[in-house]
Amino acid sequence: MSSTISTAVSKILGLRSGNRCAFPICPQKLSIEGDGSLFTVIGEMAHIVGERPGAERYDVNMTDDQRNSVANLIYLCPTHHTQIDKRGNGFTVATITQWKLDHERRVEQAVLDSLPDVSFAELDVVTRSISAGEQYIPFNGDFTIIDPSAKMARNELTGRSHTLLTMGLASAPLVTQFIKAMTPVTSSFAERLKTGFTDRYELLFNAGVRGDDLLEELCLFASKYSSDFPIRAASLAVIGYFFEACDVFTK
Repeated sequence: MSSTISTAVSKILGLRSGNRCAFPICPQKLSIEGDGSLFTVIGEMAHIVGERPGAERYDVNMTDDQRNSVANLIYLCPTHHTQIDKRGNGFTVATITQWKLDHERRVEQAVLDSLPDVSFAELDVVTRSISAGEQYIPFNGDFTIIDPSAKMARNELTGRSHTLLTMGLASAPLVTQFIKAMTPVTSSFAERLKTGFTDRYELLFNAGVRGDDLLEELCLFASKYSSDFPIRAASLAVIGYFFEACDVFTK
């Protein structure tokens, strides 16, 4: 039986966790800063429906892919991972799933609440992450604005993604100001930013990533997998800017 959890699943689970244990009221951070810029990851991905026969909440009818999917995993501190997996603990699939959903909503709201605090400092981090590096080749595509609803449909984005993008768009004017301020310093700044973003978008799209997963993967890329809410809010603002201002999302 496979116990493999893909890198993509672990990254998305980490993004949604906000670097905090999803057990109710637990304040434990899931990565701890060490010397310099080093972090020690102490968080553990726990299966909601048990992973193996004999495990708590195991379901024989579930496939391995379903067991190791984002929907069946919750990010916890070691103590609470151990607690929910002890036999006879009384924690049901429905209860743990609700913890996960409630926690992820709180994290998402915290990111949205950070949008008004986004400044040039956060945008600098995000745009550096997105911008094409030494292999930069000018983008020759079409950046004409088209109907946002067509972009939503083509990328299979749901109402949840629409809400996030709408909130990100509120900071799009600040992104525009930042790009204008950077262009005199680095003349190719805007084009490098477009090229870097488009390259990542096309890589994900060609790999079959669609819907909310597409938006989350782009946010992961833009934020450099940061758990810092203002940085994640800045990534959402930049992606919202691209969604509104050009044809990047219309593969």
